[in-house]
Amino acid sequence: MKELRECLTSYGLGMLEAIAQSNGLRLGGITKEEIVSELARELLRPEAVSRMLASLSPREREALDRLLAEGGKMKAYLLVREYGGIRTFGPGGLSRAQPWLAPATATERLYFLGLLARGYGTLGDYSGEILFVPKDLLALLPAAQKRSPLFWVSTVPAPAFVREGDFSLVKDLFSLLGYLRRWRPALDREGRLPAADIRRLSQRMLVDEGSEEGGRFAFLRFLAEGSGLIEVKEGVLEVGPRAREWLHASMLERVEALWAGWRQEARWNELWQIPSLHCEPTGWQNNPLLARRQMVEHLRQCPTLQWVSLVSFVQAVKRVDPDFQRPNGDYNSWYIREAESGRYLSGFENWEHVEGALIVHIIARPLHWLGAVSLGYEQEGQERPDAFLITNLGAACLGLPHQEIVELPRRPLVVQDNLQVLAPPEADPYDCFLLEGFAELERRDMTCVYRITQDSVMRLLRRGVGVERALAFLERASQAPVPQNVARAMREWGERYGEITLHRAVLIEVREERLMEELRASSEIAPYLEEFISPTIARVKEGRWAELVELLRRLGYLPMAEVSGVRE
Repeated sequence: MKELRECLTSYGLGMLEAIAQSNGLRLGGITKEEIVSELARELLRPEAVSRMLASLSPREREALDRLLAEGGKMKAYLLVREYGGIRTFGPGGLSRAQPWLAPATATERLYFLGLLARGYGTLGDYSGEILFVPKDLLALLPAAQKRSPLFWVSTVPAPAFVREGDFSLVKDLFSLLGYLRRWRPALDREGRLPAADIRRLSQRMLVDEGSEEGGRFAFLRFLAEGSGLIEVKEGVLEVGPRAREWLHASMLERVEALWAGWRQEARWNELWQIPSLHCEPTGWQNNPLLARRQMVEHLRQCPTLQWVSLVSFVQAVKRVDPDFQRPNGDYNSWYIREAESGRYLSGFENWEHVEGALIVHIIARPLHWLGAVSLGYEQEGQERPDAFLITNLGAACLGLPHQEIVELPRRPLVVQDNLQVLAPPEADPYDCFLLEGFAELERRDMTCVYRITQDSVMRLLRRGVGVERALAFLERASQAPVPQNVARAMREWGERYGEITLHRAVLIEVREERLMEELRASSEIAPYLEEFISPTIARVKEGRWAELVELLRRLGYLPMAEVSGVRE
């Protein structure tokens, strides 16, 4: 920090006169250097400091103590936010307005008394304007004790309507993996799943949204891709390399893997997902990881397994950490509109509309989807929850004391003689995942019901997996012999598979045998012909008929091309 003389030297004569008048001083110096020396000497006298302190209003003294409690310097926007700013005047405007006679704010009064100076510097991660007490003047002021605002929230009775935080996201991710194992859907140009796949997936999931846009299913896919559980290969969404490890893990370990993915992956930006806000992509950026990290830290200060007022949590964050997502305190360069009215939500006065909405969104969506919190509502059907409760699972993820999460012993699959396979809730997830590969899901409930069919066995054989291998799996996973009629049916389907083979082909036909011999003898045409069915008919190599048509035309032939009933 600069000393008082250096600060005074940087001011113009009008500002020096303002400081002198604010302190009741009449200066005799003529040159600026003389005025600075005299003013510095007078202001650093202990009796002058005592007089300045005595002249402060309670609000002004509070502002000074706030600055002193921070060691005499702090981020400018923090003091300005609490105690008002300092108006800017040119030399002529300063002499005409004489703002020191009626300061507009507590901060401005301290500035014109000389107790406060402005500068630029670095405080922790912050770089920007700072307000400070000159170093030698600070030594003459009484120390002030730093009082951090307390983080406290209100607990409330159990609400009338509750949406439980549970393991449903993990179970629906299993459904997604099973679906991809069977279908391997191709994505559209924007990387989205076709509507038909969304519909089929919705029927399999515990929570049915019917959409991929911005909601729970999009979040599920984001976590799965970020964790390597699914991946996109050549435009096809399929099971990823880490799925097997994840399926073999315990339920808590599977949740913790998703929790870690959410904490570490910046591609999911909650601020841009809030329905009440419209964020304009004008070049500004926010850091969603910073907001999540701060929310997790504040949640760790809340009681677990008790209902907490959501309003009180939002206000507690505003009280102790209002800039949780804006470390530079910039509330003016983020272009965010209110979705309904279209008005810009700039300035700290719109904190509840932006930061408050983000806090509610994080709790009511990602944290609830992850099972970390249950949500409480006073009325059925209302959008915004009134309260939340950190679940035992949430406490485990937050690193808070919690009851041990005990998984029930794994239970085997049950293969029935009607070709149904029952998967109880405690069945091994990886066994169920393998079962999805050659059995049709009939019903998803506490106990899932699959059925082995001729089509499902054919699907297995097309992937190169033999029937005997599938039967060995069923015997291991059920810990019992496979019913004889089930084994017999699967073997019969396996034996019949491939008895008849269908080929798709394009044929070339000529009127005379002589012409076919001519084509066979051509070094240019012969590579396109794969099999001669008769003296006048040959099969064209897969996928090369269009090239052959063009080549024949170039060589002077006039072919008539018919493919799939279309004649050229």
